Amino acid sequence: MGRKVSLRFFAVALATASFAMVPFSPLSATTSKITCASLMSAKPSSTTGKITVTAKLSGCVNLAATATDKSSINTATLSGTSTTTWAGGKGTTIQAVKYTLATKAQGLGKCPAGSTLRIFVAATTTGGTGAALKAIPKGSVGKSSICEHKDASAGLEPGTKSTF
Repeated sequence: MGRKVSLRFFAVALATASFAMVPFSPLSATTSKITCASLMSAKPSSTTGKITVTAKLSGCVNLAATATDKSSINTATLSGTSTTTWAGGKGTTIQAVKYTLATKAQGLGKCPAGSTLRIFVAATTTGGTGAALKAIPKGSVGKSSICEHKDASAGLEPGTKSTF
């Protein structure tokens, strides 16, 4: 019994691709100490088979206070690439991302009233530049929980942080 997944789902998931990265993989996976308290993304743009989202991160610690992320997802595979550019010339973080819609049993979690979706994002760092690559090395893995709003904007699930 499948669930129809909207274009907005992909867009919101994409917007959050490189954000809340809490470790979830085997113990051998690398984990960084970079966290961000806030994520704001507007409605995404789309072309056939692809969605592009730009999001702003703030309240970040252990690298730079803010960052901008641009993500692109293939709607057929529910996966894509995310590039985060850190403020103050701290470099970039490049991640491969995969998205999963919360099940009915998982529900909306702590998402605010009126939220339309809860999306789990899993990411693996594949590269980057500068201080960001040193702080978030290749192989770092994580996950996030994102709330999609009625207007297709998105934010972190309340009570969570983005950890790369």
